[in-house]
Amino acid sequence: MNAVIRGRRLLALLMLLPVMAYAGKPNWARKAVGFAGACSGNCGTVRIVAPDKKSVVEVLYHDGDAYLRVTTPNSQPREIHDLFNSPHNDLEWAPDSQAFFVDGGEGMTSPGFVQVYMLDDPQLRSLDVTHEAEQDMVKTYPPCKALYLDPQTCRKMEKDPGYNITAIDWVKDSSALVVMMQIPCTQNFGGILCQVMGYEVEVPSGKILQRMTAAELRKQWQKEMVQRLEIPEPPQYQQ
Repeated sequence: MNAVIRGRRLLALLMLLPVMAYAGKPNWARKAVGFAGACSGNCGTVRIVAPDKKSVVEVLYHDGDAYLRVTTPNSQPREIHDLFNSPHNDLEWAPDSQAFFVDGGEGMTSPGFVQVYMLDDPQLRSLDVTHEAEQDMVKTYPPCKALYLDPQTCRKMEKDPGYNITAIDWVKDSSALVVMMQIPCTQNFGGILCQVMGYEVEVPSGKILQRMTAAELRKQWQKEMVQRLEIPEPPQYQQ
């Protein structure tokens, strides 16, 4: 009899493995839940419950790609079929349960985008709250003054920076977000590679509420980051 019971318990555990395999530790934002953007095989549903315990985001997979189903009180479930197929993704609810963000990227150290969703939007459209911060980063570390960048390359970079953007945490409720902006650490970015700034931005407008140097960002927000923020060497500019 004991062998039968142990067998049943093992079977129950194995049935849970698909979910456990694709949800777990966050990649960048410490309070978030991590999930894979692509899945081959039998992938279980990942449930991420809001702080108020009334709303929930489910991560599901269709043809191997992730999509979201959002269920809130007194409304029909809504689905989000944006691009969540990056290898690594983080999802974090706002403390007031009225919004959530998704970080996504190709690698553990190179998040590529931040998407914000407000529950009061019937269509749950993705909000870009980082454009103003990205433009400020371009002005702070001007590509066309950096060493090792030719004029054609730097002008393209000014229009389409291609920086790494990470949401770190919500501020108070769902009205503001702290994001980290990093210039990728590759030679393609010449003398400004690896530079970092932090921003507190208003949601949903994206207005900059606070600017932070890399040192200020680490001092104030390192505890909410999964990875240690390294302070970069000073940028190198043309004479």
